[in-house]
Amino acid sequence: MAVELVGGKLDVTGGGGNDVVTVLASNVSGSVKASLGEGLNVLSFRIGSSFGGSIGATSGSGDDVLTLDAVAVAKNVKFTAGEGQNLVEVTQSNVAGKVEIRTGNGDDTIDLTNSPIGGAVTIAAGGGTNGITP
Repeated sequence: MAVELVGGKLDVTGGGGNDVVTVLASNVSGSVKASLGEGLNVLSFRIGSSFGGSIGATSGSGDDVLTLDAVAVAKNVKFTAGEGQNLVEVTQSNVAGKVEIRTGNGDDTIDLTNSPIGGAVTIAAGGGTNGITP
């Protein structure tokens, strides 16, 4: 796995196995791009972090967790999770732009609890028993 902060932009590249990345109480002035491979992946942006650009994260097949919890995002959020039982959370976070969440086949949980979102919200969950909490 490679994590690189260059010119205010954060790039995360995972491998073919299980990846766990947590960003806690950090300020990233630019955008975030995360590309996680196959396997069980956990990508968390947690309490007190702020992002001056957009956040984009993609994971491969496997059970994945993509989380924004109590953070501020100045632009857009796009989470794309592959096949598997995925958990995608945008909770208690302020997103100034739009939010797009896409998941592959599998039983997925999508949670947008207590998150003011300034733009449109798009959710496309794949086949399976999916739960969505607005």
